[in-house]
Amino acid sequence: MAKFRVGVLTGGGDTSALNATIKGIARATEELDGELIGFRRGWAGVLLPDKEYFVEEEMEGKIERKKLEDATGEYVFLKANNINSWQGGSIILSSRTDITKIPGALEDVAKRLKQLNIDYFLPIGGDDTTTVTLKFAKENILGNIRIMAVPKTIDNDNGKIGPNGIFSRFEDMVNIWTPGFPTAVKNGTIYASFSYSTAYTHERVLWDEAMGRKPGWLALAMGYLGLADMTIIPEDKIQIEDICRRTLEIYQRKGFFYGVIAEGAIDAETGEFLSENKSIKDKFGHTKLGGAAKVIADKTKEYFKKKGVYAPYFNGQVPEYLYRGGTPTALDRKTAMDLGRHALESLAGNSAANGHMAVLLWDGKEEEKVVPSNMPLEKAVAISEKGKIIPRRVPVDTKNPENGFYDPNTKNITDLGKQYVLMFADASVQFEPWKGEIYK
Repeated sequence: MAKFRVGVLTGGGDTSALNATIKGIARATEELDGELIGFRRGWAGVLLPDKEYFVEEEMEGKIERKKLEDATGEYVFLKANNINSWQGGSIILSSRTDITKIPGALEDVAKRLKQLNIDYFLPIGGDDTTTVTLKFAKENILGNIRIMAVPKTIDNDNGKIGPNGIFSRFEDMVNIWTPGFPTAVKNGTIYASFSYSTAYTHERVLWDEAMGRKPGWLALAMGYLGLADMTIIPEDKIQIEDICRRTLEIYQRKGFFYGVIAEGAIDAETGEFLSENKSIKDKFGHTKLGGAAKVIADKTKEYFKKKGVYAPYFNGQVPEYLYRGGTPTALDRKTAMDLGRHALESLAGNSAANGHMAVLLWDGKEEEKVVPSNMPLEKAVAISEKGKIIPRRVPVDTKNPENGFYDPNTKNITDLGKQYVLMFADASVQFEPWKGEIYK
């Protein structure tokens, strides 16, 4: 008979390292003679089965009630040998169910966990999932059930860049990276290699769009490893005409152009996203982004035409969810498994770890290793006055760009940023243009 029972879920968007994290938890559970339950479809899986739930949202000053369509209450028993840590996505499925908008849902989650005799609860997710975890911990809704947040996200925004939100050194970053991010960078770099060779061969102007609503971590790394001539991130609001002018100058010098832009890129003149569909929202209230690359490509085309410069083709490409999938890199898999193992071991072994977050820290003193640890959620992440996790952003220092990871003057990565990316980079684009004589 098992000594204890563990519950785990995966919330929000998928990543390539989720199953690796779950496997790390499963191995630790079995070694300590415990039993692991996986709740299907994120927070929806921890709600009561066969009960009708309604989501309440404020729309134009009125409260709207919509039926929750996610199947609730489903769970499975997990064994380590049934989990493939090299497989992307989540074996227990995921959803963006926001239980804070469902009347009575928090209490029902607590009831369901007690019904199933859960002793330790490990929600795996990004800033939205972690926000819900924080609420459970701070309000002590679960009673004697211990809870710990386990981070994941390809956006790399669940953690801190340093004390008081200021980067000082890599050792002070809470979550040197989040599981799933290194593989997303690899996927982005592969995609960049396809675009780069085509841009050169056909003398085109091509922009690739990276995911990233508020932070530009993926765009930053993809731009550097993908040989981008310019990288645009949400942390640096842009003047569209300035970007077009820079693109033209590069094109005239090189004969082609390749750039990377984050989906959350912001127009400095309007203060709004370059591309946003306000009619489409997810269950946490985020509007649909996607198409910033197409917008900037169209603007660039107009600018070239106005200046009388011909280029055969302009395009903005939006890979969207392609960054999330596939086999994790060896480093991503290992660190995700280590983090999952540490989360369960620390939560089961120490009551003081209740309400903590499992984190990956950079240990520069010991052969530059990444080590799993944990700390109180209030210390691990920045929290708004409304109790929501504030996404971690790329450090940008406008006065002294070399102190940040991105230079708003050059619109590209700094040397410090390159040091960071090379910690986990799986590969970079290799390309040699023709350097010999050209005759007429």
